[in-house]
Amino acid sequence: MNREERRKQKKLSKKTATLKTKEPADHKSSQIYLQQGLEHHQNGQFAKALTCYYKTLELQPDNQLALVNLSIILKRDGKIDEAITNCEKAISINPNNADAHSSLASALKAQGKYELAIKSYKNALAIDPNFAEANFNLAIALNECGQTKDATTYYKAAVALDPSFIDAYNNLAIILREDGKLDEVINIYKTIIAIQPDFPHVQNNLGNALKKQGRFTEAIECYNKVIATDPNDAGPHNNKGLVYHQQDKLEDAYRCFNKAIEINPGFAEIYNNLGNLLADQGKFIEAITNYKKAIAIRPDYAEVHYNLGLSLYLQGDMKNGWEELEWRLLRQETKKITMAPNIPLWHGEPLNNKNILLYMEQGIGDEVMFAMFLFHIETVAANVLVAECTDRLLNLFKRTFPKTVFIKKTASISPYLAALKFDYQTMAGSVARFYENSFENYSKTIGKLQPEKSILSSFINKYKKLAYEKLIVGISWKTNNKISGKNRSTTLENMFGNLIKKHSKSLFLLNLQYGDVDKELANFSQETGYDIYNDKEVNSLDSLEEFAAQVAACDLIISIDNSTVHFAGAMGVPVWVLLPLTPDWRWSLASSDCRWYPSCTLFRQKQYAQWSHVTNEVEKTLLELIKNRF
Repeated sequence: MNREERRKQKKLSKKTATLKTKEPADHKSSQIYLQQGLEHHQNGQFAKALTCYYKTLELQPDNQLALVNLSIILKRDGKIDEAITNCEKAISINPNNADAHSSLASALKAQGKYELAIKSYKNALAIDPNFAEANFNLAIALNECGQTKDATTYYKAAVALDPSFIDAYNNLAIILREDGKLDEVINIYKTIIAIQPDFPHVQNNLGNALKKQGRFTEAIECYNKVIATDPNDAGPHNNKGLVYHQQDKLEDAYRCFNKAIEINPGFAEIYNNLGNLLADQGKFIEAITNYKKAIAIRPDYAEVHYNLGLSLYLQGDMKNGWEELEWRLLRQETKKITMAPNIPLWHGEPLNNKNILLYMEQGIGDEVMFAMFLFHIETVAANVLVAECTDRLLNLFKRTFPKTVFIKKTASISPYLAALKFDYQTMAGSVARFYENSFENYSKTIGKLQPEKSILSSFINKYKKLAYEKLIVGISWKTNNKISGKNRSTTLENMFGNLIKKHSKSLFLLNLQYGDVDKELANFSQETGYDIYNDKEVNSLDSLEEFAAQVAACDLIISIDNSTVHFAGAMGVPVWVLLPLTPDWRWSLASSDCRWYPSCTLFRQKQYAQWSHVTNEVEKTLLELIKNRF
C-alpha cells in the first residue's frame, strides 16, 4: 500500500470511528454492512469491502459514503465508468459532497479527461477549501497538464492545511527543483526529514540538491546517512562518486563508483559516470569499455551513447564516433526540436540545386561553428532555410550569408514550408559529419563571419587610442556550461597573473568574458596592479553585434573553450584556445592547429585539471610574438 492509499485509509478509519459512536436509528443493517465495508477497506481487504458496500446500497441506495467508497475501489480495479456513475449518483443526492466531487475528479483523470477532472477538483475545493487531499490531487493534475505554476500553488495549500503531508512536500520539491529554486527545495527536504527521519530517499534527494549548490561536504554527509541506513543501496555510493569527481578527488570517486557497481552491477548510470571519470583523465579505452557496458544494460541510454561518441571521435574513430554523437538529439540536456513532417533527412547527398532546411542547435558557439558550413552550402543549394536561430545572431548571420533565410527560435516555419518545397532537412550539427571526409574541399570554401563595419571601425579606433601601440589582447577564462564548464574554466589570476606581471608594458588586455565579472577584475587589479579594460558599451548577453565587432578589433584572443573562440575563429582573428586534458570533440587530441578554424592555435593540458603547462606555453609563445612585433 503506498502513502496516498494509507492517507485514504486513515480518513476511512475516522469515518469508521464516527459510525461506531452512533447507534443507527434507521437502516440498521445497512449501517452494519457499511461499517464492515469501511473496516475491510481500511485493512486493504478490497473484495470484502466491495461486497459490503454493495449490500449497503441494496438496503440504502442513497448512502453517499458507500457510493463514494465503492467508486474508489472500482477505480482501483479499473472499472472507471462504474466509478464515475457512483460518484455522479452521490453528487445528485448531495451536490455539496466534496468527497464525491474529488472522487469523480480522480476517476475522470484516470480516463485522461483532465479538463473535467480539474473542474471537479475545484468543485470539491469550492465546497471544502480545507480539503488537503483535493488540493494535492488537483496539483498533480495541473502539473501533468504542464501548469506547474498553478500546481505549485495547490501543493503549497495542501501542506499549509496538513503540515505532515509528505507526498505534497515531495511533489512540490520536484517542481521547484526543475525551476532551479534549490534553497526552497533544500528547506522542503529538511522539513520532510524532520517529520519522518527514516526516509533515505529524501535524504538522498537533499544530498543531490546540496550537490547542485556546490555544498559538497553537506551532500556527502547526506549520502553517508543513507548508506548507514542501507549499505546495500548503490545510489548514494554513486552520488558520492559524482561529488568526489567534481571536487577532483579522483581516487575517492573511482572507489565509490566501483562500490556502487559491486552492489548493483545492473545500474547503467554508474558505468556512464565511471566512464566520464576515466575519459576526463584521458583513459579513453577504459572509458569506452564502461560506456559499452552501460549501453548493454540500457540500449536506449542517449547520454551514454553521446559520451561514447565523444571518446570514439577523440580516439580517431570518426565514423563510429559520429554515429554515437547523433544521440545528442535525445539527451535530456538538449532542447527538443520538432522537425517538419514529410521532409526527408539529409544524409550527405549532393545539394546541387536542392532546397535544404537546417535547424540550429546547442549553444551560441555551436551555432557560429555550424553556420560556417553555409559558406559551402550556399554555393550549391538552390535555397537554404535555417530555423531555431538565436535572436542575437540573426543580424550577424544575415549579413554574412545573404542567400540564406534565418528564422529565430520563437518564429514558426510553417509559412516557409507552404511557400517552398524542401528536398532535405537536417540538424546543423549533423552537417559536420558529412563534410569530415572532404575536409580539403570544405576548407577552400570557408569564408569569414562579417561584423557590422561601423561598429568595428569605432572599436578599432577606441582600442588603438587606449592601447598606445600595445598588443590588443581579448581575454576570456570561464564558461557556464553545466556539463563540462568546471574542467574547461580557470581563474583570471591563474590564467594571466604571471603573464601580465612580466609583460604589462607590451599588452593591452581587453575583457571579453560574458556576465558580471567586475569583482574578479577588481581583485585582479588589486593583486597585479594592472587594470584590464572592461568596455561597458558591450554586453554580449544583450547583443552579439557589438561583441563580434569587439572581438574583431583585437590583435589576438586568448580564451578557454567557450563561445568567444568561435567568434574569433569564424572571423579569422588569431585566437589561442586553452583546453583541458580531455577537450570537446571538435578540438581533437593532439595537434596545435584546428581543422575548423585556421586562425586557431590550441594549447593543451598535460595533466588533469592542471593549467600550469598551458599558461607556461602561452607565455613562451606570447613572448615570441611580442619580440617579433616590437
